[in-house]
Amino acid sequence: MPDNIKLKLAKHFNVSLDYLLGAIDEEIPLVRESRIDLPKGFPPEEIPKVQEYIRLIVDAGKRKRG
Repeated sequence: MPDNIKLKLAKHFNVSLDYLLGAIDEEIPLVRESRIDLPKGFPPEEIPKVQEYIRLIVDAGKRKRG
């Protein structure tokens, strides 16, 4: 089966390609929310700095592609 068909199926059923192909047993969604696990004890007042840094990285990636 061509890769583009596999990707369409994964998107339709919202499962990872690994799950779709049987490489893993855990049904992991293809589309996931962005999430970053911070170390235990990370100071809550520093979270906005991390979020801003992530925005800078994402924006730089968009400029590079666009």
